[in-house]
Amino acid sequence: MKNTYTNFKPSWLLSLMLLIFSIACNDDEGSSLNPAFDVSTNTLDLGNITVKTTAIKSMSVTASDLTEDVIITVSGDAFSISDDQNGTFTNSLTIPAVDANTAGTVSVFVRFESETTGDITGSLKITSEIGEFTVTLSGTVETEKDPSLDVSSTTLDFEDIESGTSAIKFVTITAADLTENIVVTVTGNGFSIADTEDGSYGNSIAILASAINGAGTASVFVKFSSSSTGDFEGELTIISELDADKKVALSGSVFENAEASLEVSAEAVTFSAEPNTAATKFINISADNLTEDLTVTVSGNAFTISDAEDGTFGSDLALAAADLNGSAEATPVYIKFSPTDIGTFEETLTISSTELDPGKTVALNGTATAGTLYFVENFDYDADAITPAGTQEEWFALTDPDTEGWYHYANTISPMTLTEGLTFTGYPGSGIGKAFDLSGAAGGPGAFRDATVEDLSNPTKDFYYAAMVNLTSVTATGFGGPFANILADDGVGGVSWRTRFNVRVDGNDATKWQLSARKDLASAAVYSETSYNNGETYVVVYKQSPATGDVSLYVFNQADGIPATEPVVPDAISKEVVTEMTPIGFILRNWNNVGDGSKIDGLRIADSWATLFRNE
Repeated sequence: MKNTYTNFKPSWLLSLMLLIFSIACNDDEGSSLNPAFDVSTNTLDLGNITVKTTAIKSMSVTASDLTEDVIITVSGDAFSISDDQNGTFTNSLTIPAVDANTAGTVSVFVRFESETTGDITGSLKITSEIGEFTVTLSGTVETEKDPSLDVSSTTLDFEDIESGTSAIKFVTITAADLTENIVVTVTGNGFSIADTEDGSYGNSIAILASAINGAGTASVFVKFSSSSTGDFEGELTIISELDADKKVALSGSVFENAEASLEVSAEAVTFSAEPNTAATKFINISADNLTEDLTVTVSGNAFTISDAEDGTFGSDLALAAADLNGSAEATPVYIKFSPTDIGTFEETLTISSTELDPGKTVALNGTATAGTLYFVENFDYDADAITPAGTQEEWFALTDPDTEGWYHYANTISPMTLTEGLTFTGYPGSGIGKAFDLSGAAGGPGAFRDATVEDLSNPTKDFYYAAMVNLTSVTATGFGGPFANILADDGVGGVSWRTRFNVRVDGNDATKWQLSARKDLASAAVYSETSYNNGETYVVVYKQSPATGDVSLYVFNQADGIPATEPVVPDAISKEVVTEMTPIGFILRNWNNVGDGSKIDGLRIADSWATLFRNE
């Protein structure tokens, strides 16, 4: 009988064995793992501690694909380990493989404590299927230091405060080597404490030992406040691990609130303005012992208020008590009257607060009337020259003071030469008629025209004079007199000329010139600091104030234009006292210190800024 196994061919048997081996190998490769493990450090220094303190530091182990748990043990009585900083510390720790694989990185906390002083070492052994890792541990234990604590002052006196107010002061605690927290308490009516000035005040606070050991100091803020009057005492107690508490004596006095006071400079303020213009005045407010801010309100739509002349005006305004109390200077409140129509306006300004009963009121009275435009001369004539209608003597002999026409004033009677008119955007006389030629011999024809004597004779009323002026050049030679003037009622020669339009060349630049504010022949000419360009047209405004004797000058170029209201600061002002400033006429003269082609145009006289620039 044949042997079955001996009938197999060797090549067939070899092929079967290779197939089985290949399948086995493929099964192993499909389920193979690559365990990995590492430790973050091989040394860990726990630093310096005392015999009554501890130190905790951490390290980490990193793992993946572990099939066996990680075993960690520590040697040395001063060291212990845990997987939780706040957990239980022992000398051994097991980290399950599944936990290590899931977390990827696991922290190991090492605690260092000992009652033996000096340098201490130990070791941490970590055993895993990868192998063993050893971490060297070290630390130093120092002799325990005695805790210390001191306070910056043993007394804190708040002196006097008003009822209903408060005062805050502080003491500084200095401490070192504390092992227990500090507790600070306060007793006594009216006293409370906090750890910051703007914190929450109560009767106790805690200060961490670790915080004050690190910083060296801590502040305790004490607030004193009471609605009752009298003398108050209290005590601040600082409780620590030291045998004796530290104490700070507290004291303070509360007096009755001083009565709030409020004074206003006026009971009534009167305004006048033209419709669609504004007039601004102010009142002064003085106050003391206020505990609340003041509220200022104004009724009606015609009046508004502000705390600054150039500020934002509205119907209400708040004034801080802190700014008012005891101020050496009164606080102004500016009131603007802005009528939109003709009429009389009566409103009330009220100053109030809850502590003032009653507050203060100021009556506001406003009158809106159209201003008067007394004189307009645009030289709108067909001829290129005007022959004066007569002499000054003939003009004074007229029974009708409103007779129109130019009359000769001085020197030889000669025609008034006219030339092409001036233009200035926004000026009512721009581009109308012709202009008066200012160039010529000194003195020139010197003609004038009446300007409604009765109304202009008001000794307390302000008047405004305006004209467009273009000077081609101004020389330092020749008679630098005024090329335009206002004539006073005596009408006698140059001494009766008021509000004189004097001009001079700029001493530093011959292409520029300056104008002056000058009342009369006896007054000094006050020239503008600004210089003006040859050949450029300007609007020149003079304001004559008979009540004060002031003459103010304003000059505007085309780029800036004409402001809607009179500027606060003039370009020049003459403040010399003049006993008489009553105007009755407008004088034009030729002067030989201005270049050929220099001219003046659009003469106007009015009793208000708005009317001066009103289209008639």
